[in-house]
Amino acid sequence: MSRGLLFAFARGFCPLSRTSFVKRSSALTLQERNVNSGRFNQRSWVVKDCRSVEEILRIASENIDSLSPNTLAAVWSTIPRLMAKQRQHQSEREDTEKLRGQIMTVLKHTRKSMKKTRPKELTTVTLGMAKIVKNVRDGKQSTRPNANQQVFRRLFLDNKANPTANIFQPLTNRANDILMKFEPRCLSNLAYAYALLGYNPKFDNGSTLLGNIADASIDVIDQFNAQEISNAVWASAKLEVSHSTFFRGVADAMVRMQTLESFKPQEFANTVWAYATTNEQHHGLFKKVGDEIVEKNNLDLFKPQELANIVWAYATSNQQHHGLFKKVGDEIVIKDNLASFDPQAIANIVWAYATANEQHHGLFQKVGDEIVAKDNFASFTPQALANIVWAYATANEQHHGLFQKVGDEIVEKNNLASFDPQDFSNIVWAYATANEQHTTLFKKIGDEIAVKDNLKSFDPQALANTVWAYATANEQHHGLYKKVGDEISLKVNLASFKPQALANTVWAYATANEHHPRLFKKVGDEIAAKDNLASFNPQNLANIVWAYATSNKHHHGLFKKVGDEISKIDNFNLFTKQNLANMAWAYAVFNHDSSFMFDTSFRDELCDRQRDFTEEELGQLHQWHLWQTKELANEGLPKSMQDKCKQMFLSSGTTSSKLQKDVVRELKVMNLDPFEEYQTQSGYSLDALIDTEGKKLGVEVDGPFHYIDREPNGSTLLKQRQVSTIDEIPLVTVPYWEWDKLGNDRGKKRKYLQTLLGSKLNM
Repeated sequence: MSRGLLFAFARGFCPLSRTSFVKRSSALTLQERNVNSGRFNQRSWVVKDCRSVEEILRIASENIDSLSPNTLAAVWSTIPRLMAKQRQHQSEREDTEKLRGQIMTVLKHTRKSMKKTRPKELTTVTLGMAKIVKNVRDGKQSTRPNANQQVFRRLFLDNKANPTANIFQPLTNRANDILMKFEPRCLSNLAYAYALLGYNPKFDNGSTLLGNIADASIDVIDQFNAQEISNAVWASAKLEVSHSTFFRGVADAMVRMQTLESFKPQEFANTVWAYATTNEQHHGLFKKVGDEIVEKNNLDLFKPQELANIVWAYATSNQQHHGLFKKVGDEIVIKDNLASFDPQAIANIVWAYATANEQHHGLFQKVGDEIVAKDNFASFTPQALANIVWAYATANEQHHGLFQKVGDEIVEKNNLASFDPQDFSNIVWAYATANEQHTTLFKKIGDEIAVKDNLKSFDPQALANTVWAYATANEQHHGLYKKVGDEISLKVNLASFKPQALANTVWAYATANEHHPRLFKKVGDEIAAKDNLASFNPQNLANIVWAYATSNKHHHGLFKKVGDEISKIDNFNLFTKQNLANMAWAYAVFNHDSSFMFDTSFRDELCDRQRDFTEEELGQLHQWHLWQTKELANEGLPKSMQDKCKQMFLSSGTTSSKLQKDVVRELKVMNLDPFEEYQTQSGYSLDALIDTEGKKLGVEVDGPFHYIDREPNGSTLLKQRQVSTIDEIPLVTVPYWEWDKLGNDRGKKRKYLQTLLGSKLNM
């Protein structure tokens, strides 16, 4: 999340002795005189007045034995400034070789003088070299690098762009030997230099240079100024140094300060960013910084990246400071536009507000409008796009234009190879959660996932969230479901899946009417094998058994395990009314007797909440009551609730499909006089009932919603069993695919029905 950080520190290296410099006007004259006469006087050489890297290296190498450590330090600190300014291109081999020789001459003399180099000179040399490395890395993509960049790259970096050991090791060893002599400013700048290098040298005793710098800083931390504090903690975070004592010492020192008014915006931003990045908690520090920022009249001096890094740090560290978030949000809202905010800053800001659960409608509206107004999204990374829509969904902020714009942008891409699994998961989760429809987006992402060789790069949460999103958004994509199901089924075990991930996965397949027996078996085996289900919350338990029942995937071990867990519960207050209804219905579907689970306390809970249940839930409880009383001969619902549940079950309503009407018409032609929409004593409605010579036969005409991959779903299974056992009416079923293949040939249709009904009615 730290991409784009700017570290334009005002004091990048330790100051040199004033004796190294003289006034510019007189020095130039002396310098010109020295060059012309062939004599060299280092006191009259103004290093900073050199106009190119080539000039400074030529003068330094030709007069190397006359250079003091102080002057050498000035040379190294000036080179990166000149590199940044130069734009000339020199490709001649002789120039490059000559330059290399001059650099090596200065390097060798620098190493030779190391034993008498003082801390501030050593720090300046190291920081200069670090900035050279940064310059070389920053210019790596240049198609026409100048000669000095080419040479420095070969000398200072290895093939993997890491600092060359034989160049930096002498500096490292010398610094470590005299570290206790370093003043705060040099300790801070030395740490900053190695952070620029991305290099934390390790010593034979197991310690690291940055760790040793932190140790040396602790006793003098109260002497650090704002920039030195910022540099030190930023460097430690950048190099992933774990040193809680150091971070605690720095934070305590800041809290002891009467005021933080000496901290510049970037120093605030870098400091809290460092604590968030290293996961170092210190509420006092975050409160102190937040209070200081809130007290400012305005935040005009804060750059967009600094505002973004500050709120990102508070959100990442889970540090609450409503005043700070309001201050930053208000500052952003009053701006004319957000043209100065780069995409990463925009994404980090809304992500931070959503993560911290900080409401600021004006901010979200401003950002959304800014994004919608953009002509293109070429500068937005996949992660930025994903984080933005995730933030709006999480914060429950509606902005249809934003979702439409982002979705369109993703769909227009040639491919989504640059998107990682978390991006895919967050995007579809956001659209589903925000109830934003974008079918082409879901198809694009589904197609991308379905054609992958495997989904090993998807973590369990990403897999679960992805299928949950497709099911919630009612977006069909069989290829995606098959791919995810296959991936999960092939895993050795599902120990890395959290309870909610397991629950959401099977819930999604059931909701989407997707058939994947191996997935259901794998998840069922995993849950059944657990010692207990204490980590599963009521919603998890209810969703799991509902999913298995809906999909008609009975797993005896799973249902027994869940039943055992629920039987341990003293009361059902933690279960929602939907949880209770879904669990009762699920066990009824599979006729899985759990009398110990559905005891008096369970029935009492149902009665206490009977006014809260929806019509659908009351209908489920009616089916459960039939199962308990008619099939198991157990105690069911009290009379008052029985009547209410049955009434809701009867009023659920039925509609005759075109398929059903077609079948009934043929039954009539066959003179079977069917009763349409026949209501049984138990409350079920049959598509047709045939009564011939006292023999009753129910006819069910089942369309696609009655099946999962041509197998009856849970609702169909329960109806067939209860009508047959409770109402004692045998049933025959006309599946939609068998009827459809008969086409318009009515003769074939009647022959089909005669064969289907013949064995039942002696036709």
